[in-house]
Amino acid sequence: MYQSTTQLVPPAILPITIDMARQNSRITTLADDQLLALFIATATDLAERYLNRALITRSLQLTIVPVMPKSDWPIVGVPFTVLPLAIEYALAHQQTTSLPLLYSPVTSVIGATYGQFGVADTVLVLGTDYDVDLVSEPARIHFYTTVPWYNCDHISVSYVAGYGATAATIPAAIQNACLIATTYLYNNRGGSDSDMPEAFFALLSPYRMTTFPSTT
Repeated sequence: MYQSTTQLVPPAILPITIDMARQNSRITTLADDQLLALFIATATDLAERYLNRALITRSLQLTIVPVMPKSDWPIVGVPFTVLPLAIEYALAHQQTTSLPLLYSPVTSVIGATYGQFGVADTVLVLGTDYDVDLVSEPARIHFYTTVPWYNCDHISVSYVAGYGATAATIPAAIQNACLIATTYLYNNRGGSDSDMPEAFFALLSPYRMTTFPSTT
């Protein structure tokens, strides 16, 4: 199975302003504002990827390409006495599938579809084809047997994630980490994120969400 998460609608603002970046970096001129805007966006992206979180609320889309591993169908060259177990496992494997939704915190699921090459996507029905768990972190979507999981080319889930629509909703430690990263990028142009100050990671670590491979 392959999956990716993309933005449907980018956030309208960033977690920190250019004014805040100027103050933190002790910059007294407006000449570098365009660079600072770029560094703020980069720092935000670094923080979100490290955290597995969305900071400012936005719409995202999870796209899944289901692929049944060959080892899940051990039919060729398997003794007859083992076949019932293999078939039972394969059928159970297709019944339900739960997947995490990145990035947290997820506030709502807009909808889900599945599609095949050359055919318009089919809209899935909440409560019949899938359910969502917004209490857990990460939030999860659970598909039922009505979804042809291994007989479609892709499944898409649209959802809304983020702390809120304003920077004030983001924890102060995360904002501070974005300021540190912005100042580092400004003062060390051409540097890499591997050289980022330890304070950046120390501030983010308590909020970092660790996920594990999904099981079906």
